[in-house]
Amino acid sequence: MRGMLLAAGLGTRLRPLTDERPKPVVPLGFEPLAARAVATLRAAGVRRIDANAHHLAHAIEPAIAPLVGDLPLSVHIEMRLLGTAGGLRNALHGADEPVLVVNGDVDFAPDPEPLRAAAERLARGEALAAMVLRGHPEPDRLGAVETDAEGRVVRIAGAPSHAAGDVVARRVFTGAYLLSAEAIDRLPAEGCVVRQALWGWLAEGERVVALVDDSPWADLGTLPEYLHANLARAAASADPRGLVHPSATVAGATLHRCIVGREAHVAPGTILRDCIVWDGASAAVSADRTVFTRARAVPIA
Repeated sequence: MRGMLLAAGLGTRLRPLTDERPKPVVPLGFEPLAARAVATLRAAGVRRIDANAHHLAHAIEPAIAPLVGDLPLSVHIEMRLLGTAGGLRNALHGADEPVLVVNGDVDFAPDPEPLRAAAERLARGEALAAMVLRGHPEPDRLGAVETDAEGRVVRIAGAPSHAAGDVVARRVFTGAYLLSAEAIDRLPAEGCVVRQALWGWLAEGERVVALVDDSPWADLGTLPEYLHANLARAAASADPRGLVHPSATVAGATLHRCIVGREAHVAPGTILRDCIVWDGASAAVSADRTVFTRARAVPIA
């Protein structure tokens, strides 16, 4: 099984943070956002990792390479965005084994054993693809994925409308999925994997199966969500200041539930509450709910 990290998005909802770094490289705690996704690929037993890149593409490989360990890593730069389906085809066309696909900006660590088992099923030709789903109180709001009693996907966000099968469950898509080698070859050169691939395969009667995993999941795509995820890590620390990297300089500053990264600096006399100071950044003014990057201070409502 191969692994694919989707890392080419523009990160528009996280601007201005993503004016400096691509979204998968923005820090979560002391690591890039993509660290959890890479850990998922490694735990599932992939033999190599591919990633796509577009926005600030030069920053992807230096950030991801230390996370992959001894696995081979290939970063495929898209001169123009190809969409999820196109990005996968561009990076993986000709693959001869199933591929586990994960988003580089989602905080989610599914159980690796069902992923490995699903990859074996796909390799045997028992299904074209497998989607990792989770429960949600409002599945329609997020585009419900409907499944039958056998765990087969019937519809995604209402399509195809004529799909056969009795629906017994409605969940939401986590963004993690597996594609067989045949599925990779059938992907379009551009477009969305759901709209331009999965919808059509379901309409053709192809077998797409569901894996249910209700592990904690968070989309870190907006500024409030990003701050919340970091503050949760800071609050879990035994240090009331939060998470302060040993290489950071914070003498004389007062910190409450903050994250201060590698070689960051907080000026003496500064009071920070619910703040993030990126690695290498400086905070010279007191603030609440603010992200200090190397270039700017970003208050978050």
